[in-house]
Amino acid sequence: MSTLRQLISEIHRRSLWQVLAIYVVGGWVGYSVVQGLTEGLDLPSWFPALALVLFIVGLPIVLATAFLQEGFRPSSHRDPTLLPEADAHVEAVVAEPGAPGFAWRELFTWRNAIMGGVFAFALFGVFSAGWLLVAGTPTREVPVAMYGTGGTRVAVLPFSVRGSDEYAYLGEGMVNLLGTKLDGAGDLRTVDPRALLGAIERDAVDQIDPARAGALAGSFGAGLFVLGDVLEIGGQLHLEAALYDVSQGSEPVATASAESAVDEIFAAVDELAAQLLVGRAGGSSGSTGIATVTTHSLPALRAYLEGESAFRAGRFEQALSAFQRAVIEDSAFALAYYRLSIVAEWLVQPDRAGSYAEQAAQLSNRLTDHDRRVLQAFMLWREGDADQAERLYRSILGTHPDDVEVWWQLGELLFHYGPHRGQSITVSREAWERVLFFEPNHVPALVHMARIASVEKQPEELDSLIRLALAYQPGGDYALYMNALLAYGLEDEAAKQQVLADLALASDNARNNAAYNVSVFTDDVDGAAEITESIIQPSRSAAVRVSGHVVMTNLDLARGRWEAASQQLTAAQPLDYAAALEHRALFSLVAFFARPETELENLRAELVAWDPPAEIPPPDPYAVPHDDLHEQLRVYLLGLLSARLDNEAEARRYARELGSMGGTPEAQALARDQVQGILAQIAWTQGNAREALEILEQAPMTRSYLLTVSSSFYALTYERYMRAELLNTLGRYEEAADWYRSFLEHSTYDVAFLGVSHFRRAEMHEKLGRPEEAARHYNRFLELWSQADPEYQSLVDYAHERLTQLLEE
Repeated sequence: MSTLRQLISEIHRRSLWQVLAIYVVGGWVGYSVVQGLTEGLDLPSWFPALALVLFIVGLPIVLATAFLQEGFRPSSHRDPTLLPEADAHVEAVVAEPGAPGFAWRELFTWRNAIMGGVFAFALFGVFSAGWLLVAGTPTREVPVAMYGTGGTRVAVLPFSVRGSDEYAYLGEGMVNLLGTKLDGAGDLRTVDPRALLGAIERDAVDQIDPARAGALAGSFGAGLFVLGDVLEIGGQLHLEAALYDVSQGSEPVATASAESAVDEIFAAVDELAAQLLVGRAGGSSGSTGIATVTTHSLPALRAYLEGESAFRAGRFEQALSAFQRAVIEDSAFALAYYRLSIVAEWLVQPDRAGSYAEQAAQLSNRLTDHDRRVLQAFMLWREGDADQAERLYRSILGTHPDDVEVWWQLGELLFHYGPHRGQSITVSREAWERVLFFEPNHVPALVHMARIASVEKQPEELDSLIRLALAYQPGGDYALYMNALLAYGLEDEAAKQQVLADLALASDNARNNAAYNVSVFTDDVDGAAEITESIIQPSRSAAVRVSGHVVMTNLDLARGRWEAASQQLTAAQPLDYAAALEHRALFSLVAFFARPETELENLRAELVAWDPPAEIPPPDPYAVPHDDLHEQLRVYLLGLLSARLDNEAEARRYARELGSMGGTPEAQALARDQVQGILAQIAWTQGNAREALEILEQAPMTRSYLLTVSSSFYALTYERYMRAELLNTLGRYEEAADWYRSFLEHSTYDVAFLGVSHFRRAEMHEKLGRPEEAARHYNRFLELWSQADPEYQSLVDYAHERLTQLLEE
């Protein structure tokens, strides 16, 4: 308190100009703090202006206080003997209560000024906190710098539509049509229609005048924007459009108009675009007609736009139906086929997704250059070439940084291929965040972000994201397996029981997806087993039960229970002999599970005697993708078992046979990688770890994640395990850790290697001098293998010993 008095006393001794200088400096510091808080907390941009008003209001108060306190200072603050006699008399009179000026001097004191300032900014702080609580933290704006030069980016805003409600869809439709036309015309790049419409929906914008349109365009880094009208009278359309420059106010830089019959709107859009381009630059557009890169059918366009709307809202079944109507109306509508492929992918219909993508590729000459590149990248990553696809997507984002579709597909790529590239699924977070910035109700982005939050053990974020996703898409199978992820991710016992009760009456798809989400993204193996138990009940189809038994085999092996896993395969054998034999042979090869040589010999003999059925089984939605490759898998497994049993001649014979097999392109690509696996196993058995690794590194191992996520064989699970073990043997621990990690966050058919992954990484972290990381992995291994078979007790004891030692150090 004495320090405050000294400060006030010091201020008293200053002149009026000194007080002014002190206030200006202090105000500038305070204003800078407010600006920093506004940016850091995402407060509205007018908050610093409010603070500036408070500073301006305070200035005359401070100056008045300084004047009065300087002019009517008590005698204790200066020597009366140094004053003229008249001054001393005036001071004495004013100091008396009731004297003129006494009330003002008592009101304008430094204490009152300081308390007033504290009160004003306390009120400002309370108002700011209230704003955050009531309005919530707003979405951060993407920096304009990410978009490049504003003068070459144009935002086409929804047109107003007057006339019959039948044509109301043209309001948003013009965003797509005219935006497609203008994109790539000279140096112009259009703002992605989905991103723009998402922002309008997010901000609940009703009326768009030039001022509001300019602000919207500027938020996307666009220096140009288009507003327009569609007037329908008796089946005739009158279109008007105006091109504005954000920097030149509300006067348009170019205008355009066109008349047409309803079924000739595409030509009218061509005319509008040409007039706007000529008005902007004084030249011709020089681009192809809009119909040649979209569709010539108005009903097809309408269905397509309905599909886009349903797509943005996460209503995928409705979107699928709408896009199907679009291609029925126009069988050459390439963009609609592409969207069909995307929707089918999300609905887990890989065959249809592939078929639609192929049709889009065959019609790619009807796409714009931009959409053609997007389709090319999509085809690349569906075929497994994730590296090339990622490069192409990032190249597209270099010129179209607000392209929601590209950010979405890049997120999918990084999420699903990350584990096979030595990366966590968390590397896809930025892409999903960009999608949600443009489209906050984008359900796939919310779901993938929820899975990332679960992996990162962020319960509050997990809860928020799933509840938001369910608000947009509340019913069906989707809601059931999202609720499973939430219940097991939050370890909510009551919610778990509700999930199990709901799944008892659910579809096979919902149960499979629930088991997938729980086992892969919550790391709750016991919980996944609870869910999978309902899949293997006798009431389910044979294909579903076999799939369930194979998943249970993986879950049992993840917990060190070979006997229980073997019983699962025995139960599957009467339903599908091939699946039971193939998976038993595959897992018996894993040295970590330490199967005796006699068991390997018996499996080899059983495979030699087995004659797989020649006919391809009928399509089944729950059949594994390798169901038509049994002879190929028999030869592959015989090659691996022969190599493990140190019979090099037999192993090489099987490798040659495997390499000469025909089949689909996917099957032949798999066979080439499997040949490398057999040759690597030969070298490894003979103690040539370096040679074995070099052989494996020659295998491309590229294929669609839709195949790898549902088949241990297409995922080359054993080859990935082999590569991790070889890298570990050679002391390349960081690389080995990446491959061991690939068994996490990917598929229920990788879950068998969870225990192996944690045990090996614990050992490697010890060697690398990272005791805390080593202890964490030993601890997780012990949690998983707490009820392992007695034959694995030596591994459990060793992990206990090492963990105890690490905790004592």
